[in-house]
Amino acid sequence: MAAIQSLTLYAIDAELQALEDALIESGGEITDEIEAQHDRLLDLREGKVEGYLRVMRRLEATAEAVKTERQRLQESERRLSNAAQSLKDRLVLSMQQRGETEYLTSLGRVKLQQSGSPPVELAVEVDDLPEGFVRVKRSADLTALREALQSEDADLRAEAERLARIGEAKYYVRIY
Repeated sequence: MAAIQSLTLYAIDAELQALEDALIESGGEITDEIEAQHDRLLDLREGKVEGYLRVMRRLEATAEAVKTERQRLQESERRLSNAAQSLKDRLVLSMQQRGETEYLTSLGRVKLQQSGSPPVELAVEVDDLPEGFVRVKRSADLTALREALQSEDADLRAEAERLARIGEAKYYVRIY
């Protein structure tokens, strides 16, 4: 048997399972040594689970801090980009008013250019556009598929089973 203190959670669970299987095979005969070993494994398992919780909470807190920092940086990026665009727009207006198409400075050359095609500006809301002028993104209606897969209607269920299946529910831990 591996040194108890160096066991992983999986190894502890395997040791506990082996010990419990041996107890069942022996008709439940529990010696003081078996009981002490079982108690040590349970205590060690509790410590490992507590360690997992500590690490998970630290990782989740770090992930939340990274998310907050990412949002802060994205907001900063948006403000900086908007400020740069505002300066570009002012420069375009100034050059147009002065009739300039090019300007040379010690930092570089500025050239006034026009985009290849003028933009389309909507006069109505997107919802008011006829079908020929909108894009529709297709995605699976998983709720409808689930309901059809569980339906009492055999034809509907058969059609759904041709298209999809209900997978295994995933397990997860919840920390309180």
